[in-house]
Amino acid sequence: MTKSTVGLLAHNTCQTKPVRVTGANHYSVTNQDIHGNEDMKLFYKDLAAKKIDKLIINSLDQALYQAIVIINGAEHIVWKDEKTTLLTRNLTEMREHFEQFDINEIVLRHESAYDEMIGSEPKKNSNRLEIPLGKNPYALPKHLH
Repeated sequence: MTKSTVGLLAHNTCQTKPVRVTGANHYSVTNQDIHGNEDMKLFYKDLAAKKIDKLIINSLDQALYQAIVIINGAEHIVWKDEKTTLLTRNLTEMREHFEQFDINEIVLRHESAYDEMIGSEPKKNSNRLEIPLGKNPYALPKHLH
């Protein structure tokens, strides 16, 4: 993993601290706010009981997607289990995980590490890009495939 990739991962959300690279293909996230206070982990299995305002599919690396939800105005990283965040290597697969939930808005988020990649200091302003996605992950309904 390059320094620039680590930089890209470090800017994953405003609610949490940076992503930690813990091995060649394993990413972990600390669920702490900017003051270091531990936030309760939000598990995927518990989402059915929540009202999700927005699903953010965070593009971390070339084909690595992380789920973030906004509930009552606060961003929460979605955890698969106690030690692993919900990550996929396929955008459609991530969208399928949330297909059964009633979500108002779904976006794909990307933040570029271009400045770091070319050796420049990171810009003070955010270069965050959020692309709206439709609620259906398929061009045709699943039963027509």
